[in-house]
Amino acid sequence: MTESTPGQALVARDVHVAIGGRPIVTDVDLELGTGEIVALVGPNGCGKSTLLSGLAGLRRLAAGSVTVAGADLGSLSPVELARRRALVTQSHREDNPFLVHEVVEMGRFPWSRTERAAQSAAVVEAALTQCDLLQVRNRPFSQLSGGQQARVALARALAQQTPILMLDEPTAALDIHHQERLLTILSERRHDGGAVLIVVHDLSLAAAYADRVLVMKGGTMVAAGPTREVMTAALLSEVYEHPVLTWTHPDTGQFLVVPDRTAPDRATSGRTNGSAGYPLQCPADPTRNLTRASQVWFHPVPESTKNIGRMSFTKLTTAPTSLSRSPWLECRQELVRDGHRVVRTPAEHHQRGPGQVTAVAGKPGV
Repeated sequence: MTESTPGQALVARDVHVAIGGRPIVTDVDLELGTGEIVALVGPNGCGKSTLLSGLAGLRRLAAGSVTVAGADLGSLSPVELARRRALVTQSHREDNPFLVHEVVEMGRFPWSRTERAAQSAAVVEAALTQCDLLQVRNRPFSQLSGGQQARVALARALAQQTPILMLDEPTAALDIHHQERLLTILSERRHDGGAVLIVVHDLSLAAAYADRVLVMKGGTMVAAGPTREVMTAALLSEVYEHPVLTWTHPDTGQFLVVPDRTAPDRATSGRTNGSAGYPLQCPADPTRNLTRASQVWFHPVPESTKNIGRMSFTKLTTAPTSLSRSPWLECRQELVRDGHRVVRTPAEHHQRGPGQVTAVAGKPGV
């Protein structure tokens, strides 16, 4: 049996999960603490959902052990497990005949014939309110949109009132308002001492809300730790086989993760093969001439050289050359971390031929 210590809501050791005899998840160690949100990320088919179903007790482990709220997963009855963890899955039955409020009320089943049963009506009402479902409470679940159904699934899990909440891609069908609302609700659970394990494809949401991130590829864990330490451009680009940019927004301080849509080789893989472009001199190291392989804009973007002058950017003019774009990526991330904004002057890119190119890099108002 896996031993858990105070402050650990869930502990998994050497977890293996197989489907039809084929290994899907291998050799995974994982800890989920009380009062934290942990995001599980990775490319399609890497085993995130399979791992979550194994940790939640829906799928038998091929090997390893899991402790849930201090108890061995294999020793728990279905009701005992349902009192320890709530699960929001990706898919929902299209033919579900129940009304919305009835689906949410199902979250109270584990507490039937207990002292908590008296609170059920108030708990369900609060969950419906939190998930913005009061207007559809009496509608059949099957008549809702995919986003509304996802919110009903969350409301049912909230009504279950468990110390651990597990969610499998809960934001996939949600608009931006309800995505942010869902993550705000999860943050409130964290502040109240709850433990949240969420599978999410949107790396920007993981970067914004997760305390720690676990990165999977090929059925196993390749990195785990504090969000900003784990979610590096190098690691994510390798794992997703697509170039990724990370930086801290100079105005808000938010940690941002986005795909690099300017990369010339983005349609094939995340590897850099070098490309011709216009070089910029890196202000952090004037001895480095770095290739400007493609257009890059950081908000707010000056729309003309007049605006650039008014914002007091430093102007750099250099001759073009052909170098790897990796140093330039590192440079611009370095600039943004230091509060710089990097833009190009209009009509400069791909129009001046082999002549010089003018670009700007600096801190507004400096």
